[in-house]
Amino acid sequence: MKHALFVSTVTAFLGFTALTSPSAHADAIGLTVAPTRLVIADGQRFGGTILVANRSDQPMRFRVQFRPSSATEPDPATWLKAAPRSMLLAPGEAQTIRMITQVPAGFTGERRAYVAFIPMPAEEVADPQLASASLSVLTAPVIPVILRVGVAGEPQILVDQQVKAGPDGLLTATVRRPDGQPAVSSHGDLAVCDAAGLLGRVTATTLWPEVQAREYTVKPTREIAGPTWATWIPRKDSPTTTRACQRPAAQPAR
Repeated sequence: MKHALFVSTVTAFLGFTALTSPSAHADAIGLTVAPTRLVIADGQRFGGTILVANRSDQPMRFRVQFRPSSATEPDPATWLKAAPRSMLLAPGEAQTIRMITQVPAGFTGERRAYVAFIPMPAEEVADPQLASASLSVLTAPVIPVILRVGVAGEPQILVDQQVKAGPDGLLTATVRRPDGQPAVSSHGDLAVCDAAGLLGRVTATTLWPEVQAREYTVKPTREIAGPTWATWIPRKDSPTTTRACQRPAAQPAR
């Protein structure tokens, strides 16, 4: 139920846009953004940077817009700023945008905003406040910017011991956060394995703080050989396939 609520909230505040995928890439207009997520932690006084590139053959002007992660979150403008807020890129040109954080007094934990890079049609250049429902929203790359204050290390993520096999041949694994753990997101890969090695993998996925548990469905890439299990690997570790399939010592067979 919590996961369903989370999905509806994100869909609602992003409006019409469908480009919330990890690629942060808009093929329709040729605008690409890197990284696909930005984490700003303690000690990063000036926040972080985002590289925006114009891969099209036409000049492109865009502006930066912020959206809260949910209707109950404060306006991102109270703790996050972008410099510059708008930019004109020549064909093939790339520029860096600085994300500057202002940590609220007494705040600890994690706060998240979504940053959209909105293309501006020619008629909007004279007035950047105009909205463009057809081009701007439908084609804007969107990435999460995450502020962490007073958070030590990565949160613990548990994987249910049983990987369920459905009649359609798909495998389902559930990840969850332990009760009482600080509300901090975890970004990583879910690997499903058997005695012969890797069966399938969900890459670059995030368990957000407001989601207590989440199910992942994986289509096996080959015939299953023996017991199956799943592991969660924090993305920052750059895990190899071998490491992904190292079975946890306390993990019983399915």
